[in-house]
Amino acid sequence: MKNIVIVGFMGSGKSVIGELVANDLHMPFVDMDLLIEKQEKKTISEIFRIHGEAYFRGLETQLLKDLSDSKSVISTGGGIVERSENKEILTTFDQVCFLKCSFATIKTRLRYDDSRPLWKRSGKEQLALFQKRELLYEEVASFVVETDNLSAEEVTEKVINYYQL
Repeated sequence: MKNIVIVGFMGSGKSVIGELVANDLHMPFVDMDLLIEKQEKKTISEIFRIHGEAYFRGLETQLLKDLSDSKSVISTGGGIVERSENKEILTTFDQVCFLKCSFATIKTRLRYDDSRPLWKRSGKEQLALFQKRELLYEEVASFVVETDNLSAEEVTEKVINYYQL
């Protein structure tokens, strides 16, 4: 049994698709952001506000290391690729799926979401972050699923089909 790591920008569907894939393949599912929130007993926003982004990224790195031997479907946080150490760790996983969607789709999905600290920036800063991370996701991905205009079920099917190759 292989593991599957799902990366992508915030709002790309990592948690939804990860859970669907895990259910269909009868594998454990780990949502890294939710697990960090549970361990810290704080929301991601609270962690950022109280301890800062660097602290959160450290938690993320340690959790990624801890999960490297797991045979599960793992949904990462959108910024997991910001650290070169994390990019190196990601290359040790069996499969890394990049859920790729357009900036317009992300903007639509996140328009009412105020729970994401890095999305509270100006439109120009949001776009710059999106473009920067998109290149980083491409670097670590074993395969890419373009999700614009696809249902969650269609994306899940594509991920599972690739996994079973």
